Amino acid sequence: MKNLRFKFQIVLSALVLALCALPVHAAITEVSAVGVTNSSKTSGTTISKTPGATVPANALVVVVWAGDPASGTVSCSDDAGNTYTVNLDISNGSGTSGVRTVICSAPVTSSISTSQSIIVTHPTLTARIMVLDAFNGLDQSGSRVDVSNSATGTSTTPSVTKSTIASSTLLIGGLGAETVSSSLSQDLTYTLVASSFAGTSGGGDTSNISGLMEFKVLSSAGSQTFAPSISASKAWGALIIAYKDAAGGGAPARVPKLTTMKIGQQE
Repeated sequence: MKNLRFKFQIVLSALVLALCALPVHAAITEVSAVGVTNSSKTSGTTISKTPGATVPANALVVVVWAGDPASGTVSCSDDAGNTYTVNLDISNGSGTSGVRTVICSAPVTSSISTSQSIIVTHPTLTARIMVLDAFNGLDQSGSRVDVSNSATGTSTTPSVTKSTIASSTLLIGGLGAETVSSSLSQDLTYTLVASSFAGTSGGGDTSNISGLMEFKVLSSAGSQTFAPSISASKAWGALIIAYKDAAGGGAPARVPKLTTMKIGQQE
């Protein structure tokens, strides 16, 4: 048949293109059984703890430390030689009155075994605690922190709020308080690391330090609040920090361009 022309066109759906354009992110997960706590009421300049399970390479270690608010540098390290950064450091009080709360993190380039310690070095003081955990699927770069915030006070209602920017983050809440650990209650919208609080005991409440670390995984940006509680009014310092996922916090999906494809043509 002359002048018969067959033309086939397929217009790919904008929905299909959008789905194909979405970035794929590694899941943010807690490394199983790593989370542990420790406390000491013996005067010294360090506190340390071995992880509950091996911390694999490419994980991110997070440490929350709380102690008397003595002036001086607080830093973190481990026996495997990984490099830690102090992400937040706040004090409420001075000397032995009040509390200081610190959070530090390290991308794991050398795995940390259960026979190797994670160490916090601090000014000479008596009461202090530490909580540590590790997570997969997070940004390993120096710009891994999305946002952070801190607050201090003397009350029964510690609280700190911050709006995240990236769409995919690990949110960590850390608390230090001048009291025994039995006075603390967690924020139930988070998961409590090691399923326990850390704290010293003996003597009056004001001679003790307690603390906790909690986390949640976020899949969208927005305002977040960390609000544990204390049974009686005590000095506290609370921190909130969001770490970006391995893709840098979730790249926005590209806007697809509709494409017309000519499959065949005959004249």
